[in-house]
Amino acid sequence: MKILCLSISFMLLAVSARAAPTMELLSLQMPNLGRNFYVSSFHIQTWRIRVREVCQIPIGWMITAGRNLDQSGQISGVASGFMTNLNDKQFGELRNLVLIDAPPPEAGKSATEPPSFQASITVGSYASPQTGDRSLPVSAANLMLRPARACPAE
Repeated sequence: MKILCLSISFMLLAVSARAAPTMELLSLQMPNLGRNFYVSSFHIQTWRIRVREVCQIPIGWMITAGRNLDQSGQISGVASGFMTNLNDKQFGELRNLVLIDAPPPEAGKSATEPPSFQASITVGSYASPQTGDRSLPVSAANLMLRPARACPAE
């Protein structure tokens, strides 16, 4: 009887360990733009990503995150005014931005599926504000993932 109970316990532990999704923290790193630039917004289109929690909201920013019925979604943020734009020294405030379920491996996706992440940022220049803000694509190298169980404590 003890052997049967132990083997059932081990099977339940194995099933529950497999059922729990692996989670990761998504961070947005600033591309090398130089010292005179600022970021006023970002937009990350997602595919097959479940956002568990928004972990970091810079002061004066609005962050939204969600997913549609068709597996597409978005994570976006916008500064509420010029004084809350992020310069090169403040961009670290978008580190550990959201907690997500780990994305599926790119190798297992069909050729017709979009990538898990496509991102852009809106940047402007302190040196020439008359040129206005412009949208720039963000490479995969600027979207960082690291394993996590929860949002980091502040």
